[in-house]
Amino acid sequence: MILSRLTAAIREQNWFAVVLEFVIVIAGVVIGFQVSEWAANARERVDDERALARLRLESEAVVEFWAGSVGGMTEWDRQRLALLRALESGTIAPGEDMDVYLGLERLYFYPAITPPRTVFDELLASGGLARISDPDAQNAVSEYADSLTFIIGQLDQFRTSTEPGLTNLESRVFSQYDPTSPSLRRFQYDIAALAADPAFVSSVVNAARNQRVFLFFRIGALQDAYEMCEALSRAQGDVCETAQAGRDEYQAARAYIDDMQEPAP
Repeated sequence: MILSRLTAAIREQNWFAVVLEFVIVIAGVVIGFQVSEWAANARERVDDERALARLRLESEAVVEFWAGSVGGMTEWDRQRLALLRALESGTIAPGEDMDVYLGLERLYFYPAITPPRTVFDELLASGGLARISDPDAQNAVSEYADSLTFIIGQLDQFRTSTEPGLTNLESRVFSQYDPTSPSLRRFQYDIAALAADPAFVSSVVNAARNQRVFLFFRIGALQDAYEMCEALSRAQGDVCETAQAGRDEYQAARAYIDDMQEPAP
């Protein structure tokens, strides 16, 4: 239709009509492209909103993971302190036998760090994290991403100290078969003899110190996790259901560390 009108206008040398038909064709193409772009952008916004909603839900599970991690590692820290007290005095205080045992057993063990991250990784790979429109939410997600990258990198470095540390247990701590134990093993050791061995005590103190430092990393990751969940929830007009539990665990861990740093009366 347009082609026939354009041909007729050229034959009649009606240049105004020729120009008008060209303008109509170009405008139609431009509008078509614009409509397609608008539709694509609309689909992208819908996809981003759905992905961010999934990320918000995943962030609640992330808070739960780090709260559990910090709570568990704080308990392990208490057990290592019981071990240090026993080595300092040469005796195990009443009621602390199991804590001392577990403090020794877990002295060089660094659990894997496996927070939920399926949606997080999907958005990271697709560039979706960069399209978060809310600045507070984008900053909180970025802070958590940096924290996660840091702590996973540190995990590998801290684990390298495990093998040299374990050599200090040789000829000092012995494994015995225990069918009642889930690990089929229990340790046998003489706490007075261990306390009299400066090299061993030094090794334990250094290992406990490293574990304490890594606990600080976990506490920081917990804070970044619940702040991310809260920011994503605010951006979507929702509430992070696990944020308060995460905040409570964070404050409890900080109070525990602060109590340890206070001088004895």
